[in-house]
Amino acid sequence: MSLETDLKGIKCEFCVETEYKYICPRCSRRYCSLECFKSVIHQSCSEGFYERQVKESLPQTSNDEDKLKLIGILDKYGGEGSDWKYEAPLDYNKVEQGLQLERKDLDDKDRELTIEEEVELKQLIENATPEQLLKLMTPDERQRFEELINSGKYEIIDE
Repeated sequence: MSLETDLKGIKCEFCVETEYKYICPRCSRRYCSLECFKSVIHQSCSEGFYERQVKESLPQTSNDEDKLKLIGILDKYGGEGSDWKYEAPLDYNKVEQGLQLERKDLDDKDRELTIEEEVELKQLIENATPEQLLKLMTPDERQRFEELINSGKYEIIDE
């Protein structure tokens, strides 16, 4: 018996009705169709795939607002003819929310954060790349940070 014959008859892991045709490169689960690939139980992989496709298609020089416009177009026109519609990845939703808050120039900059906001902020900081963190700094803060790093007068604190 060959490997091909051994695998014949194995069903799709999502609909469990049809023989599988494809294997997800992220989770290695077998699926038979695009509908099964985009199913709710496989959403973590399919959304990641579509997010990566959108990011790769965006020019490297575009700014966040251009990216958000493209995501908005995808949201508006995506999924015609089916119930599925591209949803903006969580990161883009957070960027969009941040831009809206920044534009409003809220007067509550001095208020204390709620526990939920502190937890969310901590998670965002922990998951951010060094480049993203540096972009959050003002030019003055970045210069002071670089001077501190170059001086060697800092201490690493482990939590």
